[in-house]
Amino acid sequence: MTTRLLLLLIFYLSPIALTAQFYSFPEYKKQKPSKKQQQNTYQKQQRRTAPAYPTYQTRVPSRPEPVPPARYRKPSMRSKPPTVKKTPPKTPTAKTPPKRPNRPKPVPPAVGSKKAIPHTFNYARVDAQALNVGYSKDVRKLTYALTQNLHQDYEKARAIFRWIADNIEYDCQLSKQMKEGKGHNRNADEVLDKGKAVCGGYSALLAKMCELAGVRCEIVRGFARSKLEHIGYEMKGNNHAWNVINLQGRWYLMDVTWAAGYGSCNGGGFEKEWKEAYFLADPQHFAKNHFPQNPKWQLLQNPVKLDTYSQAPHHWYAYFDLGMQNLAPQTGVLNVRKNQPVVFSFTVYKNQQYPFTIGLEEKRDGKTGVVPQQNVPVTFNDGKYELSYRFEKKGEYYAHLIVDEQIVASYKMVVK
Repeated sequence: MTTRLLLLLIFYLSPIALTAQFYSFPEYKKQKPSKKQQQNTYQKQQRRTAPAYPTYQTRVPSRPEPVPPARYRKPSMRSKPPTVKKTPPKTPTAKTPPKRPNRPKPVPPAVGSKKAIPHTFNYARVDAQALNVGYSKDVRKLTYALTQNLHQDYEKARAIFRWIADNIEYDCQLSKQMKEGKGHNRNADEVLDKGKAVCGGYSALLAKMCELAGVRCEIVRGFARSKLEHIGYEMKGNNHAWNVINLQGRWYLMDVTWAAGYGSCNGGGFEKEWKEAYFLADPQHFAKNHFPQNPKWQLLQNPVKLDTYSQAPHHWYAYFDLGMQNLAPQTGVLNVRKNQPVVFSFTVYKNQQYPFTIGLEEKRDGKTGVVPQQNVPVTFNDGKYELSYRFEKKGEYYAHLIVDEQIVASYKMVVK
């Protein structure tokens, strides 16, 4: 029994011992595969698991995300604002002074005269057409009615100027309100609505209607001498408005307010009377009583200075209407001694002879009037008038030159 058990143990245990002895030899110990062996094994596995048909994969390169322009980016809390390098201006050295641009000298605008207007221009025909046009408060319809049959700019300007001077009245009440700071100059529509205006409204209506008719016209503001008190008066600000108009490339002066009539709102009021001399006026004559804020609108090669204008005698409308020139003395305020002779002179265009005398202001029946002096010696030679007079009355008063029974100029006399 014991022998049998021993044999069974030997039979079952002998293979395990042999196997353990076999694997105990160093040449049969399990070794770690090399990198090349691992790569070959991996390739074999890939071939076994590869599909039957080929596959292609497109490689998409990595691109940076688009960045918006700087003006659309939101400012970062940490980022500093960009600094702009300012290049300082080059300062010229003493050796190289800066070059000044060659600027042309100021040249007054091209001046026109009535001689430049074609001789075929018939004032009477255009005036008759203008005065036959009825009153209208619509500035466009009125302008069309005045200029529909006229083709030249000077014809259109004449028709508009003539109609305004004849149909618009001077508003003394508005003038008083403006002096008190209560009123304002009316525009073109307001003038036609009221039928009255002061100088600003007259010039605004003329400029608007000329613009609608296709004629270039500008408003000029400045100082006008309309009173004897303005002789030797220091001008302050503007008190008048008139117009300049461009015809055939040349500028002309016009004052429709003064062409409409004359008078004083403080005296007998404004009276209607047509004044031809203020349409396309002579710049030399116009500068006697108009001083524009911009000197170029004197339309003179040598503009009159402010001091000369302020100290000049006062020229009335008859001075221009009679064609007078070269009035002397040229100073409006005359300081003389009693019985000292003073010589007054002037010239005329067409060598015409007119009765010439001097008038002094006198009070009669509580009213001040101009009294012509008798037996005043006058000489006339080659179109030049000369008058010599001795002032016997002391004090300050006005002396008036009377030609053809019209006052042409006035002086302020200071007789000691």
